[in-house]
Amino acid sequence: MSEPFHSQQSTSSHVRSVGIPLVRAVQLEPFVAAAERLGIRTERYLDQVRLSGSVLERPQEMIARRQVWGFANQIEREQGLTNYGLEAATTDPIATLGAFGRQLATEPTLWMALARLAREFGRHSTHACLQLEESSEGIRLIRHDQHVDAHSEA
Repeated sequence: MSEPFHSQQSTSSHVRSVGIPLVRAVQLEPFVAAAERLGIRTERYLDQVRLSGSVLERPQEMIARRQVWGFANQIEREQGLTNYGLEAATTDPIATLGAFGRQLATEPTLWMALARLAREFGRHSTHACLQLEESSEGIRLIRHDQHVDAHSEA
């Protein structure tokens, strides 16, 4: 592939947000699962970021990206887990991302899985896009956040 591949943002009104970056609730799952594996009770941390424990029962629901990162940051800080994000990212199979993860996992090559991820990322996260870029060192997956007014993020 000689030109970078850019993902296409979904134009569906139920995915777009006016100023608050949103992600699918399923993106919280790896952080919750990692905490539970480490014996950490997650209810208090979910409460701190104003999420119900039942949010994971609705994996396609859009929630504020800030809530996901707030949850992870609170656990990391309070529990003294400097590698908590890495724990969540490396020990859970991609299938924990639900149907989307299963689609990625069934791609015959890593390149095709990354291309699908970049192409469909806009349906799972607003205000961000992914780009695949080929270089002499190999392939890079680059995330770009679209401009968001700092006063509008909740």
